[in-house]
Amino acid sequence: MFLSSVLTSGATAIDASEVEINQVWEKLFNEPITFEVDEYNTISMPWVKSPEINADIYYDLNVGVETNQELLSEIQNYSQLSDRIASDFEYFADCPGENEQVDLLIAQKLGWEDWILRGDLEEHIARVESWLNEGIDWDYAPATVGPVGEAYQYFNNYAWSTQEDLGIVVIEGEHPGSSYYAAELRVPVEDANQRAEQMGIPIRFISI
Repeated sequence: MFLSSVLTSGATAIDASEVEINQVWEKLFNEPITFEVDEYNTISMPWVKSPEINADIYYDLNVGVETNQELLSEIQNYSQLSDRIASDFEYFADCPGENEQVDLLIAQKLGWEDWILRGDLEEHIARVESWLNEGIDWDYAPATVGPVGEAYQYFNNYAWSTQEDLGIVVIEGEHPGSSYYAAELRVPVEDANQRAEQMGIPIRFISI
């Protein structure tokens, strides 16, 4: 868990030598991974940059496609983008005369997928690129992005007993429909740091 994040040159805990692993552990115990804890007990990774636009999250979305089918496949891989394209299609469907091609598709009882397949490829690529440059809608963003999301994912990989021993509670929605996913520290920082040291876990917490 720890080793994968600190081994260099693409090495992993599986292919690293015993010497490399020992060096990593020594570095970790000399310089523990430090997490921040805010006034609401939410844990975050201070070295992780908070994303601002959709492209910061969906960086693997490929707009360098050559066919409409390839673009449709890319769009369908991302539910938030699919919803946005569908919403654009519905907008034109509700405003006859605004988009001639949509009018024709509606007359044939076809949907937004056919709009992507039959429309101008460059125009649809531009539509996707415009969405990528928009600000993030955090109600629908993946739970594992940003300083808080990365910390949530990190501690969610711990065994429940380890979470409990450290005084950490992983929250997966405060109530039905909630988009709040986070790891929270439910004991004082000093107490948590003492526990981590006693357990041989090279992490520390600081209050912000």
